[in-house]
Amino acid sequence: MSYDTAMSVTPPMRNKMSFVLVKAAPGEDLQILKKRINATTGLQALTQHEFAWRSINYILERTGIPINFGITIVLGIIIGAAITAQTFYIFIVENLKQFAAMKAVGVTNYQLLKIVLTQAAIVGFTGYGLGIGFTALFFKLSADAPALKGFVLHWQVVAGTGVVITFIILFSILFSLRKVFKLDPAIVFRG
Repeated sequence: MSYDTAMSVTPPMRNKMSFVLVKAAPGEDLQILKKRINATTGLQALTQHEFAWRSINYILERTGIPINFGITIVLGIIIGAAITAQTFYIFIVENLKQFAAMKAVGVTNYQLLKIVLTQAAIVGFTGYGLGIGFTALFFKLSADAPALKGFVLHWQVVAGTGVVITFIILFSILFSLRKVFKLDPAIVFRG
């Protein structure tokens, strides 16, 4: 917002200044400078690192942003896991006769597991690649948007997302394949 707008929306007060930037002389001890500023002005003095963490702590402790982000992430994981599990389960149920036929010709449960894991890996890598690719593209295209300044896609988020997706896919497959492992190959020969 502009300075004029900021001045019009803030309540009237004698001293509207919220902070002052000070650059220490080369080689000057920051702790001594902080004490001198405090003694001279009566204002709190913080280093760049302390100021950054004070801002972060304010957001974490006094706003609902972390809770809202946490709820969004948890809901995304739950919904993603449910949809993934349901998709793999439907795939298994719809292909029970084909799995039974493979078991009838001698394919083992371990070999069936490898087949389904291969399919899941292809689907998982494709979905993950597209999702992370579009996310990275969004961050690249919106880098100059004032409302999104400072938002970056950290490698830890990319890696963490990959780990969570891998666990969701593995859980979904193992849950779905229980029916196949218990499947009687004789159902192929029944009407």
